[in-house]
Amino acid sequence: MKKILLIEDDANLLRVYKHILSKDGFEVNTCTCGKEALECADKGLRFDLIVLDLGLPDIDGLRLLERLRERTELASIPIIINSGYTHLKSDFASWLADAFVVKKSDIKELEETIQEILK
Repeated sequence: MKKILLIEDDANLLRVYKHILSKDGFEVNTCTCGKEALECADKGLRFDLIVLDLGLPDIDGLRLLERLRERTELASIPIIINSGYTHLKSDFASWLADAFVVKKSDIKELEETIQEILK
């Protein structure tokens, strides 16, 4: 079973995404802020993919993306940015991610992107 780290500060979205992705057959671990995500990395937890929201309460999501990419053990893990901040899609720092999915009420595009990257 593939493992996904879902980093999302909105509790309702977190619950919905976790439910849907679990039904899709993934083991989903969640973090609600950048600090928790970095602690997961420090614990040596292994993931096949990271889904990252950019609007986090404690750290800018693009800065967190940079910090995750700096870690040797995480450098090769695909990261999907899942954000409503469409203007950040053209930000140079967002290019560190493997994909950028714009948040919508339907998460079909996110599901398809996850499937495509993990195939």
